[in-house]
Amino acid sequence: MTAQKRLHKHRKWKITGIALLLAVFLASANWQLLTIWWSIPLRHQNPIPQFDVGKAKSLSTQRRAELERELFSELWMWNTQSRRYQEPGSLEKRRQRWLEMASEGYELAYLTLQVLEPGEPAPSHNPLPIFKRLEELAEQGDAGAMCLYGGIAFQLPIWAVDWTPQKKKAREWMEKGAQLRHPQCLIALGGRLTAGTDGYPKEVKRGSEMIFDAIRKGYLHGAGSLWVDFERRGLEDRANRKLIYCWQYQDAKNSFFDPGLSIDVYKDKFFPEQQAILTQELDRLRQWHPSIDECIELTKSILGG
Repeated sequence: MTAQKRLHKHRKWKITGIALLLAVFLASANWQLLTIWWSIPLRHQNPIPQFDVGKAKSLSTQRRAELERELFSELWMWNTQSRRYQEPGSLEKRRQRWLEMASEGYELAYLTLQVLEPGEPAPSHNPLPIFKRLEELAEQGDAGAMCLYGGIAFQLPIWAVDWTPQKKKAREWMEKGAQLRHPQCLIALGGRLTAGTDGYPKEVKRGSEMIFDAIRKGYLHGAGSLWVDFERRGLEDRANRKLIYCWQYQDAKNSFFDPGLSIDVYKDKFFPEQQAILTQELDRLRQWHPSIDECIELTKSILGG
């Protein structure tokens, strides 16, 4: 082999090596994009009409607040039944309703549909462009967009894609939205404080007050964070059982479940005599129709404040 041929072969292998290194670098730098491309469909099975920006400008503040409350009340149940959507075909009805909301000019419903589309078994599209748009809106002061960022990010499946950057950003926007007193962000942050999860200190009273504020503004699904937290404490104490039922009763106005379910399951752990006592207690509770204020006062009396 001549020197010229050896030089040519060396250059060829060098170029190939550089190309491979470049490919590895690009793959690692865009690993999230590659895994999204591999695991999430690139297009919707049911096309979503283009959003009309002009209508968004004409949507009144009051109407937007109404639509926002409705969207967030259903967001965590996007692909399952709720009190509002419990009949056969209810997921398609929810999808149609969110399309109606988008057609009114409510952009957050449109953005939600791009990722969490009712009727689909999993997130139905690449969420990165949606996160980019939510950030644009959030930077303009849209507190609803701040909360929706986390509302989507914290529901994305973790089995295929690492969403750590988006979840970090979601926490930042959640805290900002809570500072602006948006009910959904108050629920999200308040739930973490009452439970002491996701890196937040356990501040039950502070977290509960945040959720109370949201519930008073019609965000009833915040009751779910409260009864789940009190259920973690156990059902041995009768006062705690009453409190759990109280908040489950409020949550059941939005979620599709029996407000006495926790006690019903708990009593099955005992012998028939104790089961009978707990059954009577549950029957009495079912005759009780507590108001939100009653649940708040009961919570304060147990927490001591």
